[in-house]
Amino acid sequence: MEPYPRLHFFVPGYVEIFLRSRFKVFSMTQRLFDNKNIFLDCNLAQEYFFTATAIFRGQISPMHFEEEMRNMRVKYKNNFVEWIPHNTQTTVCSVPPSREKWSLTSVLNTTAIQQPFQTLLNFFRKQVHYKNYLHWYTQEGMEISQFENAQNKLDRLLCEYKEKQRTGNKN
Repeated sequence: MEPYPRLHFFVPGYVEIFLRSRFKVFSMTQRLFDNKNIFLDCNLAQEYFFTATAIFRGQISPMHFEEEMRNMRVKYKNNFVEWIPHNTQTTVCSVPPSREKWSLTSVLNTTAIQQPFQTLLNFFRKQVHYKNYLHWYTQEGMEISQFENAQNKLDRLLCEYKEKQRTGNKN
């Protein structure tokens, strides 16, 4: 799930299926890559996926689910890197969630994670610049240089994600 050791941060998602009648696996897998069904504030549309895992809970044919995931990979082929041949995984657990008949969980390794990291870094820079709350940490033994090191590490991580975003399907 992580082709690069430093780019190991995942975007989780969850699709609840509230349909009481016959549901369609196609509509579920469509919603898997929808921004409304992920737990982070990021836009998946123009980003690259290194890997994607879909975990289905409920009664379904594993072959049918895997076929729909292959179709989704074809649909979003420009968003998946080509140099990882089998970068989608599926798992089916026949035990449904407690209150519903079906659910779908996703774990995505994508360059979209850089968006929340950038937001966090901007907030962190403001806090360090104005020295907000730093006294709580320095009283416990931390040094200001440790905050600067953390900021530099996050800067380097964002640069790596941006580089992979820019190169896209080229390894």
